[in-house]
Amino acid sequence: MTTHFLLSFLANICVLGTIILFHELGHFLAAKRTGMGVQEFSIGAGPSLYRWKRGETTYHLRLFLFMGWVKIAGMEPGEEAKVENGFYTRPVGQRLMVLLAGGLMNLCLAVLAVWTMGLAFGKPGEPTSRIAKVLHGRPAEKAGLQVGDVIVGINGKRTREVQTIYEEISNSPGRPVELVVEREGQELVFTITTYVTEEQSLEGPPGEETIVTRRVGKIGIVFTQTFERLSLGEVFQAGFVNTARVVVGFTIALWRIITGTLPAEVGGPVRLVQEINLATYLGLYSVLQLVFQFTIIIGLINLFPFPALDGGRMVFQLLEWVYGRPVVSRRKEAAIHAVGLVMLLSFMLLISFNDVRRILHLRQLQ
Repeated sequence: MTTHFLLSFLANICVLGTIILFHELGHFLAAKRTGMGVQEFSIGAGPSLYRWKRGETTYHLRLFLFMGWVKIAGMEPGEEAKVENGFYTRPVGQRLMVLLAGGLMNLCLAVLAVWTMGLAFGKPGEPTSRIAKVLHGRPAEKAGLQVGDVIVGINGKRTREVQTIYEEISNSPGRPVELVVEREGQELVFTITTYVTEEQSLEGPPGEETIVTRRVGKIGIVFTQTFERLSLGEVFQAGFVNTARVVVGFTIALWRIITGTLPAEVGGPVRLVQEINLATYLGLYSVLQLVFQFTIIIGLINLFPFPALDGGRMVFQLLEWVYGRPVVSRRKEAAIHAVGLVMLLSFMLLISFNDVRRILHLRQLQ
């Protein structure tokens, strides 16, 4: 448990830190490229754990890795006319490039994640009924199942089909299932009572889907995943194709949520940490998958036209380009973004509370 906790802790730092680092690095490099001064480059929020200064920029590593920022010269109200290399001294096009660069770097990280998965593992194939992991403290471990066991039957059915095994276990929440396991040339029979958890799925015709929550059974095992090797050309192509596919899918889903044709299921920092912890247990491939998915989500959400987000700041720059002048004073714009930030942090706190409540509810079921 101590080793797993340490690995999970390090994985959270690496996953969150990498996603935020790439996002802020995009802003930083674009600002430098356009001649803007960068006063601060910060990964994380809260107290500074370590800092150093190079040139005009002070670099910070802070305690809470849920956000970061790049402080560009001249962005504070009242500074814009006093700083030669300030943000607002540059043309609107360059300002837009700086604001857009964070999200684009998140997409670059997604492509890199796919390339890494492709080169290190290949393309996922069909899982086998051989047990790759047995979760600590779960019914499978208590019953005596071991890594390397091969499930060859369940509830009187002879099968090695993972989908059939999964469905039989899922459809027996809190009830016993009988497994036939092959181990070192012998067949052993185990009767294991599943623990109860909840899964959510979208059901219904297109445009009328609803989120359905149902109780399912689990015993705490992970099946062995197979992989197919890919050529360098296939890996290179997959990086762009998979990233583009997820970007389009997420954009469509977000639009449907906004228009009310798709129900929303929102998770916050607590849920994200849970997902990273699970991925850490499943292995490096799962961690890379998580990086791939979340860097795209974070990059696109930051481009959403809401105050305090990059997209919200871009709206003001676009309006200035259209009208030839700022539509509001810089001070008022800063106040609007400050209000937006308070709203975002409040929303994050609310969904984190809901995540904790959901965790406690699931523990009561078990």
